[in-house]
Amino acid sequence: MTRIFDLASCYASAAAILAANAVRSRSRSAGSVICWVRRRHGGDFEQSSREERRLASHMTAAYAASNPLNFNSAAYRPVAGRLLLFPAKQTHEVEPNETDEARISVSYDLVVTSRGGPGDGHHEFLMPSLSVWRRVGRPEAAPAPARSGPSPARDWIPLAEVSGHRRAADAITLPARDGHVLWEPTVLPHCSSPAAWGEYAAELAAVPDEDWLRDHSGAVLLWNGCREWRGFRDAVDRLTVHLRGRDVSLDGAGLTAPVLQRRDAGGEPPFRRGRTHLCVYLRLDHAGAPPDPEAGPACAIDFAEGGAVALEPGDMLLVGGCRRHRLRGASTVIQFGLDLPAIARAEALGSRALQEPEVLDAVAFAAAAAQPVGHALPPPQVLFEKMQWLEARARRRIRHETCPVVRRFLIDHADPASATPEELALVRGHGLPAEAGDVRDGVVIEDVPVLSAAECETLCRFAAAHVTSVVPDTVDDLPEYQVNLTIDGLSALIGAERVAVLTRIPDALRPSDGPAPRDAYRHIDIFLRMYSPQTRPYIAFHSDTCAYTVNVALNEDESFSGGRLLALGEAGLVAPSRRTGAALLHAGNLVHGVSRIERGTRYSLILFFHEAKAA
Repeated sequence: MTRIFDLASCYASAAAILAANAVRSRSRSAGSVICWVRRRHGGDFEQSSREERRLASHMTAAYAASNPLNFNSAAYRPVAGRLLLFPAKQTHEVEPNETDEARISVSYDLVVTSRGGPGDGHHEFLMPSLSVWRRVGRPEAAPAPARSGPSPARDWIPLAEVSGHRRAADAITLPARDGHVLWEPTVLPHCSSPAAWGEYAAELAAVPDEDWLRDHSGAVLLWNGCREWRGFRDAVDRLTVHLRGRDVSLDGAGLTAPVLQRRDAGGEPPFRRGRTHLCVYLRLDHAGAPPDPEAGPACAIDFAEGGAVALEPGDMLLVGGCRRHRLRGASTVIQFGLDLPAIARAEALGSRALQEPEVLDAVAFAAAAAQPVGHALPPPQVLFEKMQWLEARARRRIRHETCPVVRRFLIDHADPASATPEELALVRGHGLPAEAGDVRDGVVIEDVPVLSAAECETLCRFAAAHVTSVVPDTVDDLPEYQVNLTIDGLSALIGAERVAVLTRIPDALRPSDGPAPRDAYRHIDIFLRMYSPQTRPYIAFHSDTCAYTVNVALNEDESFSGGRLLALGEAGLVAPSRRTGAALLHAGNLVHGVSRIERGTRYSLILFFHEAKAA
């Protein structure tokens, strides 16, 4: 259908001396137009943004704020022949005509219409104010039936159908616990005053004994009559402002009814996990002797997995419901819960399985806060897989980014011979533990000639032509920049005889009473590795997940700067010699790394030998 503008109204106006038009707006039109035909002085046209500010002030503070870009009104002087177009809903008026001659203008309103002709439809007026909306009782439209058969070429393709790295745990993301509002306890001080406590104490003294209840432990008195107290409402307001300041979504947030709790000094209730996302404790009492700093806090929240937070008189304490905790010490407290369904699953902490004391707080937090929260509670195995991956990633990042020995020896190129015993212990901690009595640990066999210069050049050209950043390295999750080969693929490049020589190199470290060489290895990983400032500049200290490693240098050290192999040998941290075409042999559990390369490109041929399992 052709979209055009229709005239809703059109009229001429002749303003006599001192004539004016009152403040108005056109709520059912899209635009208004005024064209001045004749004028001298006076009768300015003024637009006001008062109504627009009122309507839009809830959307953005910048729109409603007073600043050089925002004005309460704007005046336009009438000029013969000038046409002014403005939004019809904009409040406007015409000031008095202070001249001795009539001001003549033509005005009209525009509405949007879908009509191609008089019988093609009705005007499309502007949306009415939300205040006059009415719900129409009609059924929801039925969902479209699912399509069957092959998808069109440009149709949406699920990621899992294409990516080889997709795992079940990738369906969720776990927010970091540190600093999270549902994990870190928060104290909001001075939320209740001593004067208020005087009023509350008098009211509590009048509560009949039969109105008091006891909790499951029998150590805490409970009273449900504090819902209308000003202290509860103030606490909720303070909590709301605090969460807003932390940019926590309050969409759908809900409270449990408050309960007043009275504790004596001697009781220690059991540790429990909350049933809501946040457990809120507001301490009302202010009486009693000043606390003894050496004796510790008289009233505090203890956590089952360690740690405590003091709850001083008048303070409010927010505790994540996923953490098992208890409140101890003589006190009078208003306790209530808050669910935040926009950031966590409302049903998670109500699960009996997550209330078991054997469940770690971190697991309960992950179950509640795993994103997207609109999905069902993730299965336990998916949660554990995700948590283990995050912990491993954190360790790899520390090793790569903040470890002091990595920075000193691999990034800043310190002399490895200067490593202290403490630094050597830190380097050793980055490797896989060796079995007791393993004679291979720390042994490095250097300078084993194996490839010719021409064969090394062939492998360097092949690596440069095929290397990509697609696959992440298991050491640090960074792109590995390597080209994987098979025995046949390597044989096609350098010949089967050379490959046979390479596969016999580990015999120098193999136990003499082990299986025959042809039966010793169940698998051999072969790959070409490239280091450069633009690709992978260095690799942190680590050990290989294999029995033996053969590392063949494919280019001379003079062709690059940096890129030294550092290994934790029997004599400490050493830099083994490297010569083109020569192999270096070490056990897979040897801790080693490559220092940052500053210039040029370093190429290596690596073989991982995996031992066959014992019969």
